[in-house]
Amino acid sequence: SGQRISLIQRLPQSTPHPVLQPNANANGYGNAEAECDTFTDSHSYTNADTDTNANSYSNVYPGSFAAVILATEPANLKGYWKCNETSGTTLADSSGNSKNLTITGAINTNYWLGETGEQGRCFRTDGVAGYASRNDAVIPSLDNTNFTLFALFKGGTDFNVQAALAISNSSTTNNRAQIGQNQPTSQASALARGNSGVMASGFSGGTAFDGSWHSVAFRRNGTAFNIFVDGTSVASTTATLATGSTCNRTTLMHMLTSGTTAYAKGSIQHAAIWNRALSDSEIMANKQLGLLILRLRRLLANANPDSDGNAYGNSDRYLYSHAYRYSHTNRD
Repeated sequence: SGQRISLIQRLPQSTPHPVLQPNANANGYGNAEAECDTFTDSHSYTNADTDTNANSYSNVYPGSFAAVILATEPANLKGYWKCNETSGTTLADSSGNSKNLTITGAINTNYWLGETGEQGRCFRTDGVAGYASRNDAVIPSLDNTNFTLFALFKGGTDFNVQAALAISNSSTTNNRAQIGQNQPTSQASALARGNSGVMASGFSGGTAFDGSWHSVAFRRNGTAFNIFVDGTSVASTTATLATGSTCNRTTLMHMLTSGTTAYAKGSIQHAAIWNRALSDSEIMANKQLGLLILRLRRLLANANPDSDGNAYGNSDRYLYSHAYRYSHTNRD
């Protein structure tokens, strides 16, 4: 599928590798040597720098989960916060648009930095006062504007926030788009409003707040709205948003409107906002590649070193390049 492969870049022509299959003991992908080291072409995996045609792997394969997001419709990526800081009061924007977020609260009391997430480090808040924001919206108006909001969340049924990633207007409860928890359930919820009370209440579905990491995405495509959990569409609705909307806040873990809103108790990472409706396959790939990386990391942690003595388990370049090859080249 050319659409799916275009998430990163098209792969060079090469002898395809065997598709990963469960081993004979039904241990999933637990056999590192049998399932992962049976490569049939002559590419150099020792340094993961060049193949035999002198094509740089760094220009072909994603180097990290972040690279997947950055390569997904980059012209429409309006804000992307990895949330991987280890100190300070800023969550840096990696979209190239300089939309950094300022953290509110006391470190190690209201928020924590540098904790382990599903994909690298994450930002955790206490449900009392911790959040991050900026005084403008990465999408300044929802008028006739499609969008996709995406983030990885970890929280339980006490996560307590329906707007853990949001754009909003600090002077009204309209003019906003948000994703979070359908409290007090484990479902994900989403809501969008233009310059009126339509849609009046959010919609919800899936299981996203059960104490484990999950991806949640919210997409608008015209009058159609969808929630995705872990890459799968779990709920949909239709609405016609009123025009005349203006948004002036972007927030994580606490939404800023004219009303009183709650603070999230949980963790977030890889939050991103596009002013475009991503396709189903683009939303699915962002999560599925991440899951495959986790499986490969566990798989390769004990794999044999290569000819230079470099353990495959320590090479993110190796992990991501082969996750991508397996998940894209052979699937289609």
